[in-house]
Amino acid sequence: LRRLRLFTDDSVGIARRGHPILRAGRDAVAALAEARHVRIAPQGEPRGFVDVALGKRGLKRSVVVTASQFMLVIAALEGGLVGVVPERLGNVLAGLGEIERFGLPFTLPLITVDAYWHARMHEDRAHAWLRRRLVMAAEDGATPRPHRSHRRA
Repeated sequence: LRRLRLFTDDSVGIARRGHPILRAGRDAVAALAEARHVRIAPQGEPRGFVDVALGKRGLKRSVVVTASQFMLVIAALEGGLVGVVPERLGNVLAGLGEIERFGLPFTLPLITVDAYWHARMHEDRAHAWLRRRLVMAAEDGATPRPHRSHRRA
């Protein structure tokens, strides 16, 4: 198999405008643990990176809804839940007006998005065209971000 790294992304929190978590300040870890969450679990996994990060601090979050797709988060936010999504998606959702993004009080592993294809397709002109379009789309959605070392730990 051939692989092409399209992009990496950080994670951000999202909530509906006016949600108390947006004013958490110094108690952000506790506020995140106490909030009601929508968890995105594409393969139905019972724990994610947020659960691990909170668990290291002796905390556990309250997952009210588990969604298989990131776009299902929007409906859950209307019910007062918070979610953690890739930063690119958080930026798009925040641009819709009723959703705000917030920085997480800890660092999560980077999200990586790669394209894979069989070696026999590598020289195929149509497939090469598609790969170029994927790269262009990934570059168009790029999110400038500071070096990870400057984020809160």
